[in-house]
Amino acid sequence: FLALGVALATCVPQPEARTERFRLIALAVVVGGCARLYGIAAGDLPGVAHRIAVGVELIVTPLMILWQARLVRR
Repeated sequence: FLALGVALATCVPQPEARTERFRLIALAVVVGGCARLYGIAAGDLPGVAHRIAVGVELIVTPLMILWQARLVRR
């Protein structure tokens, strides 16, 4: 997670100019969230922190992708 956070931080100064990098990193985060969700569906109930992480990965990250796409269209 630290590496993905640092990689996303490199996109902050000019998110509209780093579309490919931003979307690739975001895709990795969403795929990780899907893996966690699969684990939950398989019966492995994680702790509170991991449940919050699933929400961030599957709700906040797609919203960030939409925000970044809106910046690019401007």
